[in-house]
Amino acid sequence: MKKMFLMVALVAATTLANAQEIKKVKATDVVKMIEVSSSPLIINFWATWCRPCVNELNYFEKVVDKFKDKNVQLILISLDYPEDYERMVSFVKSKGYKVTVYWLDEQETSVIQTKIDRGFEGVIPASLFVNNATKYKSFHSGQLTENGLKKEIEKLVK
Repeated sequence: MKKMFLMVALVAATTLANAQEIKKVKATDVVKMIEVSSSPLIINFWATWCRPCVNELNYFEKVVDKFKDKNVQLILISLDYPEDYERMVSFVKSKGYKVTVYWLDEQETSVIQTKIDRGFEGVIPASLFVNNATKYKSFHSGQLTENGLKKEIEKLVK
């Protein structure tokens, strides 16, 4: 009985340790992440209610992982509504994402759009590609295909 309890406790502790923690951020926090990034950075804006977003996320982590030797960093930022926060957390946990995931704790879209990129009109999915070392910056609105994502990353790491 003691061994069974110990095993259950160990499995629970391991599960909790591997669970994705999703922190709340403001647009100014995202801008700071962009400004201080020392490696090629991709920030993907998405939501669970957005079918193209969810489709795109199915291959984002896999494609970015192919560029791990270039230290490409991927950050997912959920734009889910406050009432959908718990559903979003469950979604992220069920997918087992290994990348950093944040939830944007602002619903005023004009604030988000102007602070992230002038080309951001609020359409998601949207992805920002930044390499501060080479002064590269590209913003893409709408779903990227797997091949399109690969091409964008190739430009990012040049």
